[in-house]
Amino acid sequence: MKNQTQNYIDKEEAVEIQPIELFHFWRTDNGEHWRYTSRDEDIDFKGNTFLKGPINRGSITYNPDIDVSQVDIMAVFSDDPFIKYIAQNPIDPVWVEIIRVHKDLQNEGSILFIGQISKVGFSGQNVSAQAVSFEFFLKHAIPTTRYQPKCNHFVYDDIVDGFGCGIDRTPFLVQTQATVSGLILTSSDFGNQVDGYFKHGWVEFGDEKRMVSDHTGNNVTIRYAFSEVIPSIVTVNIYPGCNGAAETCRDKFSNIAQFGGHLYIPADNPAAAW
Repeated sequence: MKNQTQNYIDKEEAVEIQPIELFHFWRTDNGEHWRYTSRDEDIDFKGNTFLKGPINRGSITYNPDIDVSQVDIMAVFSDDPFIKYIAQNPIDPVWVEIIRVHKDLQNEGSILFIGQISKVGFSGQNVSAQAVSFEFFLKHAIPTTRYQPKCNHFVYDDIVDGFGCGIDRTPFLVQTQATVSGLILTSSDFGNQVDGYFKHGWVEFGDEKRMVSDHTGNNVTIRYAFSEVIPSIVTVNIYPGCNGAAETCRDKFSNIAQFGGHLYIPADNPAAAW
């Protein structure tokens, strides 16, 4: 979209312009996409339909010092993707792209912003979402690996340049019917494993994921409730978690060759002990 035609440039430079803004949200983990427009009618753009809806944005902030540029998106929605944020931020990030087009030139446009949703607030049906651009990631501390006894990897993440967990999560999947009471899910299949087996893992129901904060006997406790209204008995997928200890990596996952910690580093700095 960087090489606009002269017709598009003329529209942008006109004294009075009435551009249309398109909001494209997506998740990379499962391929979900949501498309909306601030216009009062649906818009077709490059083979995709952007649904009309009460959505708009604030000013996009830019900073030449590579500070985090961001934009606030306001909407009135009880639908995806914002509904996923009612209980907590989704485990997997939601991306957003804002595109400006003109009504009679809807096959070309200019990208105003690309970034990730960082936080969402609700007031009744009103939603206010803040999105941050790529500069947000440039401000992260590098390197992220720490010299510590516990593993630096995230369980089930890919191996890149020899670094990563690399465990295939498929053999560890447990699909079961569970009864739901608040944050507690109960199933006899949970009791087939030792206490704590599923702790630090996650539960999947539909397209939502919730972290497991505790596992005792037939019960697992999730950190936040699912945003959907769910029946008392549901079918869920659950994956065991990892506490980062070498023993867990060896005995639970048989993956000690990829252990990402430093077993024999002292817990306290010897130089500070004098």
